[in-house]
Amino acid sequence: MSSSGTGMFPVQRGLFDTSRIRPLTRAATSIQATEWTTLMLCGVAAAMATHLLKPGLLLPGHAILRSLFPMLCGMSLVPRRGSGTIMGLFALPTMGAMQLGGFEPSPGSFTSLMVIGPLLDLAVVAARPGWRVWLRFGAAGLVANMLALGMRLIAAATGLRPLGNAGAGHGMGGGMGTGGGMGMGTGGGMGMGGGGGMGHGAGMAGGATLGMVMSYVACGLAAGLLSAMIWFRFGPRRNINSPVIEPSERPDADGSVAKQHEAATR
Repeated sequence: MSSSGTGMFPVQRGLFDTSRIRPLTRAATSIQATEWTTLMLCGVAAAMATHLLKPGLLLPGHAILRSLFPMLCGMSLVPRRGSGTIMGLFALPTMGAMQLGGFEPSPGSFTSLMVIGPLLDLAVVAARPGWRVWLRFGAAGLVANMLALGMRLIAAATGLRPLGNAGAGHGMGGGMGTGGGMGMGTGGGMGMGGGGGMGHGAGMAGGATLGMVMSYVACGLAAGLLSAMIWFRFGPRRNINSPVIEPSERPDADGSVAKQHEAATR
């Protein structure tokens, strides 16, 4: 995906051309204060949505659904290289402030929120606009959720936080015994005793982990694909007056549009 503009954060042309809403970005200028503010608000919104919104879903790994949506909103409004990382940096102090206020993030949701911004920036490198961007954002959501699952398993293995509803067990046991003895003369004895028990327990660690992996995979892909479909078009807009496109770069085969533009501005 080509970039245009000057400064440290050039415009991602493919994102600009496929955004469903009019971006705040202009190619001829460096990143502006309105763009910084927008990225800050989207990063804060991603952190707050991750830890404050509880939709009641019981699917493991669904937290990325709440963080990826505002992140891709920010990239559609500010389609510049590095926008995802900038939003992630703004999300970090937001999470710190919420933790001081008593909201403790889980290891998985914390990890996914921290890595999703750089992964989104990486996903659009050398990507062509359109449905390919959708697939790349889906892949970014998948990778972020796999990293979140890995961190969750590490936290469970080290005892920092239990894995969750990963096991169940139940047991029954009973025993009966009778005994008697009779003795006469030289002595004799008879005794009878019996006991029995039944128990069944299942940690289901392997099965639950497999189901958890499948849930993380599905949620990561769904979050990336659905958010991308909402904020970005299937194909680029054909608007020659777009402020990000320079006259010399317009796709006219004979250059007539560029020539008309140059003649009009003389």
